[in-house]
Amino acid sequence: MKITDPSPLTTNSEMRRSCLGQYFTPANLSYSALKVIPKSEPNLVVDLAVGQGALLNQAKKLWSRVQVLGFDIDPSLVEDCGKRIGEKASFACLDTLSASLYEIKEAIREFTPTGQADVAVANPPFGLTSTDSISADLLETLEDYDLLRGSRANAMMVSMDVAFFVRNLQVVGDGGYLAIVLPESTLAGTKNQSFRNLLVNRVTLRSIHSFPMGSFKASEARTCCLVVEKRSPRRKGAGPTTVGIVPTTTHNEGAELINQEHLLSRMDPKYHLAMRSMEAGQSWEPLSSFVSTCHRGYGLYGTEKSIFETGSAFQYVHTVDIGRSGEIRSRQRPTLPREFGARHQSAVLRQGDVLVARVGRGCAGRAAIAHDLTPCGIASDCVLVVRSETLDPYYLTVFLNTQFAQTFLQACRRGICSQYITKQDFLSLPVYVPTDPYFVRLSAEARSSMVDMSSDNGRVTGRSAFHSLVAELDSRMLHETSSSRRNLAVNLSG
Repeated sequence: MKITDPSPLTTNSEMRRSCLGQYFTPANLSYSALKVIPKSEPNLVVDLAVGQGALLNQAKKLWSRVQVLGFDIDPSLVEDCGKRIGEKASFACLDTLSASLYEIKEAIREFTPTGQADVAVANPPFGLTSTDSISADLLETLEDYDLLRGSRANAMMVSMDVAFFVRNLQVVGDGGYLAIVLPESTLAGTKNQSFRNLLVNRVTLRSIHSFPMGSFKASEARTCCLVVEKRSPRRKGAGPTTVGIVPTTTHNEGAELINQEHLLSRMDPKYHLAMRSMEAGQSWEPLSSFVSTCHRGYGLYGTEKSIFETGSAFQYVHTVDIGRSGEIRSRQRPTLPREFGARHQSAVLRQGDVLVARVGRGCAGRAAIAHDLTPCGIASDCVLVVRSETLDPYYLTVFLNTQFAQTFLQACRRGICSQYITKQDFLSLPVYVPTDPYFVRLSAEARSSMVDMSSDNGRVTGRSAFHSLVAELDSRMLHETSSSRRNLAVNLSG
């Protein structure tokens, strides 16, 4: 068996975590990950990136007679697992991505003649790695599934979590199960369509559930646990057509069943629960029906940033300028010279433009209106500029700040750390438009609140009035929709 020689970086715990992508599985999440596996009494459970052994330790608690086998690239973790985890447990130091499949199966054959496990469990490292560090047999399979990415400095790259998913499938026997922790970006990202094709067409998805934010120490990544059954080629097309989707581990008993074909575009649970909540109420038109233009602002990069001037014609409006009360915050913003606006007319803001932050963990989805920009503004490319000829922009600003709209937009976020909302996802937001008398009154009162916020004396009053309008609209929407929708809204915001 190949024994990995530890890098000098691995002698320091923080450097080791950074180098090897070590974010260990808490014990409570290990139970949530494994309890939905329908295997009654597996003989062998394998973990190809065992870490501190939490998943295998939980497997021993769930199945009393099971044998567990763990591999890891870090010899200190392998030694620790060997000491802590009791009988019927074996561990070896092996880089299971660079080692050949033959080497891994030879190690497994010490426990079963087939060289395949009944169940595989995994919380692999996230991020990209070069294909130079991948074994030839695994690389060939990744190519077959179209899972390799474009070049970084002319070297082909692959997501480590995706590579571990495929490697685990290779060591699980037909009819066996894999429970694996993945970042939501892998399930929802626009660059991971081939991976979702694999999940829908090559295996049987059993369940997907979200882990709460902050579940992993020193990481804010949004993560999910997938449980899949390895589908035999002879059973192609067999298996359930629906998948259990759970918003968080605290709501495991309330799984929603989603048709597998609806998972091709994205698989993150909160998104699909948000979509289900939209279906439970009235049939509202998507935002795209009301928007005449929706475009990103202008990004300043490198030497272009040197054109900022003090007291010039155009204020540069970034995501941090979009407040929580529908206003563009009053602060000393960078400014751009008048000739810049002349060269980039499409980026110049107009009175009544609605601005939506499209990037940022803390601010993606925030919405404000360009009510009083003196002088005029230019939005950054981290901001969507929305214009409508059929929907009052002040009403739209109130609507976008409701809990209903914010729940939807938060569910649409993609990415691991720097989260973002795509234009396509944003424009799919269903919009509630009330009857004329109420619509006209709310729009007028929203405009009045912005007038108040524009002055130092009226800022507090204006913000209070705006938040009251948002709460009123939220209440009206909930009153006019079904109880099932209200229950889902509670789950989504929890």
